[in-house]
Amino acid sequence: SRLLTMLLEAAEGGPQKRYDLGEAAAQSLVPQASSVSSWKPFCVTVTDLAAAQAINCQPDEVHSMLVQFAHRAQGWVTLYSRFPTRLKLRFFGSDPAELMKQDSLLRKVMPLAKKSGPVYTIETAEALALLGGKPGQLSNALWQAQGNEFKMEKAEYGYMLVVQRHVDTAQIEAWADQVSSINARARENGIAKLDAVYLAFQRSANKTPASEAQGDGTAEQAPPTTGERLTELIDKYFAATDDPSAVVAGTFAERRRILSEALGSEYVAVARSVGSSSTYSTTASSQRQGPSGGGGAGDAGPRVLDPAQGDVIHARTDEVFVVVARLVMGPDWPQIATEDPDSEAHAAAQVLAGIGSLMLPARKWREHRCWGRYREFGDFQQLQELVRGAIRRLRSLQAAKVKSTKPTSA
Repeated sequence: SRLLTMLLEAAEGGPQKRYDLGEAAAQSLVPQASSVSSWKPFCVTVTDLAAAQAINCQPDEVHSMLVQFAHRAQGWVTLYSRFPTRLKLRFFGSDPAELMKQDSLLRKVMPLAKKSGPVYTIETAEALALLGGKPGQLSNALWQAQGNEFKMEKAEYGYMLVVQRHVDTAQIEAWADQVSSINARARENGIAKLDAVYLAFQRSANKTPASEAQGDGTAEQAPPTTGERLTELIDKYFAATDDPSAVVAGTFAERRRILSEALGSEYVAVARSVGSSSTYSTTASSQRQGPSGGGGAGDAGPRVLDPAQGDVIHARTDEVFVVVARLVMGPDWPQIATEDPDSEAHAAAQVLAGIGSLMLPARKWREHRCWGRYREFGDFQQLQELVRGAIRRLRSLQAAKVKSTKPTSA
């Protein structure tokens, strides 16, 4: 949400640079005019490192978020990745003023350049917003024009976003919600893959017990080599249809034992059974916990937690229950169909994570005392599971209270 707000709404402040498109640029970069007459299309640029520092993440995460966003915002924006945000012209003994008289392109771009010694730096997006054309056309034209008099260099790579249509805050928050959920799933899958890699190396490095080195029990066979064991585990990983990391470990108990030995007391295992499939994830952070239950009609399945961490998990579950109850029982909580606890849990988890949506926009809820309470939780899926269990528990208590207050028939 911070990244999209920074690029689409913030005209000033932050590492991004924004330029309104001129008439020539709008014709070449914007397929259709916006329906909002007072609004002008613009382009905005930011470098890889500056964007990552602004939202406190890795550069590859910025790239993933922007690509996912651009895919969902087709028709509103166009994304240019690996974009040189600056073009540097270095002159060698030639007077730029004299060259400008001879070259029409230099006459257009040099007034935009900032001089530092023999080097003139041009903001690429600013030049494109004035002159128009595609991003590659300007750099190619300067590249072809260079010779003994000057050399052109592309510098400070990043992204350029051409915003073609007016985007309101609600739409930005909806896109941010979609991108955030994708990144949360990607992080969860990444952790599971790391688990599987460690388990495969650990098991392949251990020697096969003598009982497993017997063939049919009559003739002793040579134990497999480390490479053969690793190859077999890799084959099992890609052939697995349900929880590959557990398949690599052999059993759930063995998986838990190996990872507990590696992570020590900070290990927490969470198993989520959804239909016929299960998803297992681990973490070295004691703040990422799973739900404590709350089954009932429509429940997707049991939630299995590592019993070694039961006290910590129940304490976390009770804490989330109190916060969720305060949120959904408040007078400002919207009427959401209580027969669908999953939808209500998703909406509540978004508020607790500080994620705006069309139903619960950030501009309205950011001042609420529960907004962003678990912003640093680290895994939205696990937070949603905790909230889901809390809502089921709350609705169950409310139903029991209503039932107890009803007069009994004579």
